[in-house]
Amino acid sequence: MDLNAKDEEIRIVKQMCLRKEIASKRYDTDRFVAFCKAQKEGGEEIDNWTLEELQEMVVDFKLKYNDLLKQSTGESFKDKGILEDTSSVDSADFEGLSQEKSVNELSSDFDQSDFMIESFMRSATDAHERRRSTIDMGVKARTQMEMSEMVIRTRCRSIERGPVSNFSNVTVAVVDAKIVPGSFFSPNYVSYSVKTEPFDWTVRRRYSDFQWLRMVLRKTFPGYIIPPIPEKQTSGRFKQDFIEYRRVFFSYFLASLLQNEIFRRSKCVEIFLSVVDSGLFKARKKEYLELEGPRCVEDYYTLDGYINLEVTEERITYIEVFPTFLSQFESQLQKSAILSRQLSEDYDRVSSTLKQMAECFSEIHAVNQATFKNELNPMGQIFDTLSSVTNMWGVTYEENTAKINENFSEFFTYAACEIPSVRELIKRYQHYKTKYYNVLYRLLSRKDKLYASREVGRWEMSVEDIQRFSPRQLLEDKELAFAKMLYVDTIQVEKIRVEYAFFAHQTYEELKRTKIEYLLKYRDHFTKTARDESTFIAKLHVMWADLISNLSVY
Repeated sequence: MDLNAKDEEIRIVKQMCLRKEIASKRYDTDRFVAFCKAQKEGGEEIDNWTLEELQEMVVDFKLKYNDLLKQSTGESFKDKGILEDTSSVDSADFEGLSQEKSVNELSSDFDQSDFMIESFMRSATDAHERRRSTIDMGVKARTQMEMSEMVIRTRCRSIERGPVSNFSNVTVAVVDAKIVPGSFFSPNYVSYSVKTEPFDWTVRRRYSDFQWLRMVLRKTFPGYIIPPIPEKQTSGRFKQDFIEYRRVFFSYFLASLLQNEIFRRSKCVEIFLSVVDSGLFKARKKEYLELEGPRCVEDYYTLDGYINLEVTEERITYIEVFPTFLSQFESQLQKSAILSRQLSEDYDRVSSTLKQMAECFSEIHAVNQATFKNELNPMGQIFDTLSSVTNMWGVTYEENTAKINENFSEFFTYAACEIPSVRELIKRYQHYKTKYYNVLYRLLSRKDKLYASREVGRWEMSVEDIQRFSPRQLLEDKELAFAKMLYVDTIQVEKIRVEYAFFAHQTYEELKRTKIEYLLKYRDHFTKTARDESTFIAKLHVMWADLISNLSVY
């Protein structure tokens, strides 16, 4: 195993363990990264930590995070029954993982990690159900607040059509890359040429520009799946194969963006693709960085300026089972990418072997020529013909190696990298779902206690309701009482309910759209692949047909 492959496997082991110990246990991943960054320079990069060091960081972070939570809320994750004891981490999760594991074994470990995350979410849901059963839910107002079924259409911000969205045949590609020497105060960097047709736009962008675009899209469109870009890397970033890898990755990123109409209309996408002047582009970037993301549902963007807040049992079930599909899909895509790289290497070996055979045939021809100078030498001519054909055969395989790499290895690698972006949206939905049910049950529990106390003066009703309803009316009508008490808190919970409804609807729609997008993307890509392989086979057919014709004269 080469060093790069081994480093990649060690990285996967570290990521898998962190997913298990941090992400799947609902710790704030951004806080964990910030915590690591504060410990040492470059701490935000996973490659700067050993497995043993990360184990210590996880233990220290859990202790600190749990203490902060307890100070702010009065109860820790452990008190809530959500997490196990955070004072220790099973060292076997880190030390028991061999650095010599194969990538296939690591893929299997990822499946197990995803299974644990899904199991945790199911456990959290079951915990909500148990809490619900302990509260009297027999009144209509509270049942409506549970929101098992909800369909509301409300206004929000619309996004106008722009040049990119006015054409159906817009294509974008990162066509080349070059290393740009740094100045006195700045290091070297890689500049990528981005070409957009049919506008004939050509701009040069660097890695940080792609980062900016994705960050702005995530902030502006929180209910949408944002395609991935390659991870930031400091070492080896000027190697030609790595630059080419990023170039292909960025091409897939931009092409995926244009699959979604909301991004085709986005002004920041248009700016990224069209603004040539570096000073102007820098100024526009700064403007967008200073803009705030949506604060409420009315601030979100849709194509028509309306948001559907639609939550149904069918849609919720679809969202909840989707992670299982994603885990299995991601695992097979990763394996396909690995096997595709192996296939590309096999084609390289076949090409090299065929060229060596061509040299042997050429030597046989030379020996015949040298030995039988004054005789007609058909044997030598046959091997001369075989040498030419076999060399052509090797060149044909060499040319097809690049196609195999493009059509299979690069494609499956990016396809596997898209899955975390889908999972990110589902996690955001789950965050708002958990947030809503937590505040809902806290509110209902308080209303239960207040109603049982019979002290109407402590019910924190609106002034209008206090004047409108007598204490006797409220005490005799439990449904009415629950609808009127804790007026301000009820409004706040309603706002959170609307947010949850938005993300439930938007997540469902994005997952459905993504499946259709995958279908079309895979269909078109493998149609192109079939054409490329047909051309490859046709070349071999013509080559062998010519050999048959040439050999028939001897």
